[in-house]
Amino acid sequence: MGPGYGFSGRLTLSQSLIRGLGKTVGEASLRQARLSWSAAQLKADRVASETLQAVLMAWWELSYNSGVVEIRKEAVELAKKSLAEVQSRIDKGTVAPVEALTFLTAMASREEELAQAIDNLTRQSLEMTRLLGEPGGADVSVDQAQAQALIPFDLKPDLTKVLELALENSYRIRELTVLADISRDQAKIAGEALRPKLDLLAWIQGEGLGNQSMVPAFEQFGKAQAGGAFVGLTFEMPLTNGRKRAQRAQAAMAVEVAEANLMAAAQQIRTDVESAFSKLDSAQQRWKLAQQTLGFAAQQVRATKRRYEIGTAIAIEVEQAEDAWRQAKLRVERAKTDLAQADIQIQHISGSLLSKYAP
Repeated sequence: MGPGYGFSGRLTLSQSLIRGLGKTVGEASLRQARLSWSAAQLKADRVASETLQAVLMAWWELSYNSGVVEIRKEAVELAKKSLAEVQSRIDKGTVAPVEALTFLTAMASREEELAQAIDNLTRQSLEMTRLLGEPGGADVSVDQAQAQALIPFDLKPDLTKVLELALENSYRIRELTVLADISRDQAKIAGEALRPKLDLLAWIQGEGLGNQSMVPAFEQFGKAQAGGAFVGLTFEMPLTNGRKRAQRAQAAMAVEVAEANLMAAAQQIRTDVESAFSKLDSAQQRWKLAQQTLGFAAQQVRATKRRYEIGTAIAIEVEQAEDAWRQAKLRVERAKTDLAQADIQIQHISGSLLSKYAP
């Protein structure tokens, strides 16, 4: 008598014949993982484009506020100059001292407007530093000459072409398209776990025994002197199909929701493109008209001042003429900013903004 040794091995084959059969079910997780990765990439690009748009919009608002501050500073200097001139005339006795009140009031108003403009510029600068992730108090300024060179005064994009590009390249549309594909793929396998199960099961087994040595055990196993085989089927099914129908109905509804979201996004894209084009066209017209108004207002200021000097106009008329001139300059600045922002909005909607600034 001695130690005994045993050795056995079994090869098993299992194949689903109904539930889980085929690549549609077997590769579902792989397909959905790839689609989810694509959706995540598109979402990242969309968020990046939205962030870039917000930064550029804020930069142009900063440019506008910088221009307003310069206009307000010029207005204060002009008011001081006008007050000095009228004070000189008062000292000479050519006009009554009461004439200074109009110019004093005007200077106080101009200084108040300048203070408000500086505050707006400061707050916009802080907003810019927030968007850029800069530490608080960082100096953010705008080169007005550079801003002027970037304004697309003669931009004439084609509405139909831009709309086609937007529907084709919009990150939001592409993201929702992938999400709809995920819902459709999930609908294909909805209720699969609740289908009847019919599996083929087969196995073959070999054994070997040895006394005092392991060699006979391996020899018996290798020569298949002892063993067995089995082939059979296993079947199971739920008593009712209620859960399976519910899962399929839920998946079908998810597909409808995804497709509805896609259609709504496409409609929103069309609306946004048309709105941006309307803003662009309006800004171009307002810029041209404001330029004309600015020229006329400057002539009116010079003419009114000459009339005041010869005594055919009163001080309030000079103030009104200068105010019209300032308002025209402000409208020019606003129109230029709106023009640049409309161009940025069109680029963002059409999916070209990110590639332009971050290739």
